[in-house]
Amino acid sequence: MTDFLTQNQEKGSVRFLQPPSLDKDYLGKKIICQRAIRQQCPAFWVEKTKKHSIAHNYGYGGSGWTLAPGAAHYIVQLLQQKMPQKPTKTTDISVIGAGVLGLFTALELLEQGYKNITILAEQFQDLPSHHAGALLAPAFMEVNADYQPLIHPISLYAYRFYHKIATQKHPLFSKGASLLPLYIPRKETERFLGYVTAGVMKPAQKVTLDFGNGTTRPMAVFDEGIFINTGLMMETLTTILKPYVTFINQKISDLSEIHSPVVFNCTGLSAKTLVPDSLVKKAVGHLILLKNQDPQDWQYMLSAHSGPGCDVSDSKAKRFLCAFPKHIPGTSPTDIGVIGGTYKEEGAEPFNDEEEFDQIIQRLKIFYGI
Repeated sequence: MTDFLTQNQEKGSVRFLQPPSLDKDYLGKKIICQRAIRQQCPAFWVEKTKKHSIAHNYGYGGSGWTLAPGAAHYIVQLLQQKMPQKPTKTTDISVIGAGVLGLFTALELLEQGYKNITILAEQFQDLPSHHAGALLAPAFMEVNADYQPLIHPISLYAYRFYHKIATQKHPLFSKGASLLPLYIPRKETERFLGYVTAGVMKPAQKVTLDFGNGTTRPMAVFDEGIFINTGLMMETLTTILKPYVTFINQKISDLSEIHSPVVFNCTGLSAKTLVPDSLVKKAVGHLILLKNQDPQDWQYMLSAHSGPGCDVSDSKAKRFLCAFPKHIPGTSPTDIGVIGGTYKEEGAEPFNDEEEFDQIIQRLKIFYGI
């Protein structure tokens, strides 16, 4: 494999970044995050049964945060269009699942004036949605080309939503998203082409990163990248919803258990048996939280889909580089930063998780020259 760090040596402007501390005393919790990815396209459909009108909204893999606000807006509109009789503002509505998709769906319903909303979930804390990075990028999904016209406006809606938060213009959120430089390999800028052509993000610039230790890397930068503080956003979403939405701790094994006439299924991996949906599979990610860092050194994001030590024989396992200024609410300000990562889909050859975490650290040390 050609090394993405050396294949393009055009300099561009120089930016100086302080590498993170990655020795043992600076490493925190290791996270294995399991998410649902749906082959071909995430679930965007409405069905009518004898008892329910059900809107399905799941299967985004690593792009749940990237699309959630737009997906919630779309699926609520779709249900309103598809139901023989539009639900009234007092109709009982159940949302199954308390991850980012479930919470944003409940928020969309609330903002549209619905009064009787219940969120049912087996778990409300320590979810994949809490652990995610999260960078705004529709990267880790299996989307058939036929569905791209649907995904594009959803992603633009979500970008504008988070941009309002980052620029202090959202009426409900005062924090949770911020504009930060996003550094990526120059050959990967097409991943964000949809944002650029729509005029919501300025084009990337060529830059050379200088880490002050003799190591430089030719990269590209989007200066209007959006970082989402996922733990804080989950906390804020819950705080906004709780005065108006009922939260019930209950595992739903069969949709017949739901008494509400309208149901939004945002269950993720559980959809595999609940619907059932044979296109749903598990995708596993590896992340390491950092500690004892200088917050001033974390005013950027890094994401690369290839890099040193990333050769793998199994095409269903992807190894890459990422670093984000993630901070867990309630922890020390110096407990900031998360590094990754791996993206292993169900059916890939098993590998040793501890070795995978070691590889993450090694790949980042090579990148930063430390």
